[in-house]
Amino acid sequence: MAYKKEWFKDLPNAKEGRPLNGFGHLLPRKMGIRSLGTIWSSSLFPGRAPEGYELLLTYIGGARDRGIKDMSVEDIVKQANLSPGPSLSRSRSPSLSLSLSPYPNPKP
Repeated sequence: MAYKKEWFKDLPNAKEGRPLNGFGHLLPRKMGIRSLGTIWSSSLFPGRAPEGYELLLTYIGGARDRGIKDMSVEDIVKQANLSPGPSLSRSRSPSLSLSLSPYPNPKP
């Protein structure tokens, strides 16, 4: 998922024009979010996001959430969009969904 750079809060270690500076984040299941975590791809690999965007690779589902395989692509994108959530965002902002790769046999 790609998000506009101005969508992100001012985070520690942010640099001019790069609101995300790090590897990513993990989310405990008790938060009620289906995402396992997110890799901040454009922070690790500059140039992979469209101009003006940050690229996030979100892992969602897994062996403990097998029901996700029955969801529509649209619903999976909505769930993945919750991952950055209140810890990173200034407000809810639409994302640019670039790719979705479902795997039928998830790892725990």
